[in-house]
Amino acid sequence: MLASYVQTPGPLPDPNFGDNQLLISDSFFHADFWYRNEFVAPPARAGARAGFNFDGINWKAEVFLNGERLGRIDGGFIRGRFDVTGRLRPGQLTRWP
Repeated sequence: MLASYVQTPGPLPDPNFGDNQLLISDSFFHADFWYRNEFVAPPARAGARAGFNFDGINWKAEVFLNGERLGRIDGGFIRGRFDVTGRLRPGQLTRWP
């Protein structure tokens, strides 16, 4: 669950408190979510490789960088690693996804 959905006051009650989980529609737990981030990549070092490491995706993920599909992760809490060497834009705003 995205932490941004569990804020006081927020769109959803904290599911870990009392009977609050019963107040959240079951469809929420079967919905798709997007996580997006933007950052400025540092200059690349000669011979260095860059990668995205995911230490646990809850169920499934399609991974993109600057609109380019990097790959997919399937399965509960499966790790995913993607080589992004040559796909980063050092010094420029990078969008993920």
